[in-house]
Amino acid sequence: MPGKERLIGFSEHARQLCREQLRQTIDAAVNELLEIGWEPEMVAVALLELADNYMDAVMDGLPIREPSVLLH
Repeated sequence: MPGKERLIGFSEHARQLCREQLRQTIDAAVNELLEIGWEPEMVAVALLELADNYMDAVMDGLPIREPSVLLH
């Protein structure tokens, strides 16, 4: 992933905390989607697309907006 070296400066501890909080939020959202009938493969593809789009926006320096809705 070109340009990701500028993100390496974050401490491992900070990355772990962020990853754990994000994992909990994503787990809740994924479970919600699975419960209403979405296929696991479709959810996985959507997650990958969202993550890729978010990384592109960060790397391009685009403004990142706050989420308008909480998932839980």
